[in-house]
Amino acid sequence: MPRAIGDEVREKHGDKVMELLAGINMRFEGDDLKEVPPAQIHARVTRAKQLTPNSGDASMLPIMSPKHGGAPIENWPGLSVSMLKVKTGGSSTARVDGDHCQWVVNLSNDPCEIQVDAEQTTLNRFDLIRVEPDSTRTLKNKSGGELNILLATQSKETIQPLAIH
Repeated sequence: MPRAIGDEVREKHGDKVMELLAGINMRFEGDDLKEVPPAQIHARVTRAKQLTPNSGDASMLPIMSPKHGGAPIENWPGLSVSMLKVKTGGSSTARVDGDHCQWVVNLSNDPCEIQVDAEQTTLNRFDLIRVEPDSTRTLKNKSGGELNILLATQSKETIQPLAIH
């Protein structure tokens, strides 16, 4: 991801979140690499229309998965990445099983509400939250446009204990 996004995430959430992102192999470009302007980043996000829905669910678009996972990009075992599209007024509920945790990142300009078990939070653009194993998460779109939510799901082998207090 572009360095500017990493800088924004670090400023908003601190070094510990950057360490956690590094733990799921999320990297940001260094100083010597070309910056990608926000308009170009947005154009990349809108290309989600070219992705093929998984299992007939038009709202879930696989981006990366381990070998034979049905996504256009093959990646290392233990990580799957999808784009979740939530229409205006819509919601999406999913249970994260005991063998996985899930990172939820709001890529949209509009905020969204997320409830994890009994705790509700608002995610603004580029905000993220980790949904722990054996938890249920519900995303609600109360904005005027469709939300693009990045879901990075880690398997048990790659999960480290949550260290943010």
